Amino acid sequence: KVMDAAMDFGPMSICYADANQDADRFEKDPAKVKILDKAALRLGYRIAVTKAAYYNAASPGGKITLDLAVANRGVAKIYADRELEVALLNAAGQAVASAKARPVPGTSQWEPGQDTPVKLEVLLPKNIPSGEYKRALAMLDEDPRRPDMRMDLAMKEKTPENRFILGALHVRLR
Repeated sequence: KVMDAAMDFGPMSICYADANQDADRFEKDPAKVKILDKAALRLGYRIAVTKAAYYNAASPGGKITLDLAVANRGVAKIYADRELEVALLNAAGQAVASAKARPVPGTSQWEPGQDTPVKLEVLLPKNIPSGEYKRALAMLDEDPRRPDMRMDLAMKEKTPENRFILGALHVRLR
């Protein structure tokens, strides 16, 4: 499966060792540039949310359940189980609350080229103010040297902090 995906790129005679090299040092052949662009979008794992189901309202201290379908659009699997973060963003885009959880099944089970159904449950803080929030999802890098680092998801609608916007959530008192 991985070899088939690699062969999709076509014949290559290009060494792409340093992304910070000047563009002038690369060959100007448009076909080779196209191959490089395609390879860059498929190397490693590329996680995208393809479906999301959730309730649009919750109460402070209540549970949020997300039923997702995630696709690994890359050619590699995730070898370490990673935590996901659900954040509530205010109108200014700032996170006012966030919670981390391990998805079921874990991220190491998300195979390349497949959609995987995923369930994620997190609790809202009891002291969160009532109001309208944007619900955002992120995959965390588990390197202890950078505990708040978020992985780049293969999604278009994301924040500068690499949180993917899932939709609105209305928080209201019971």
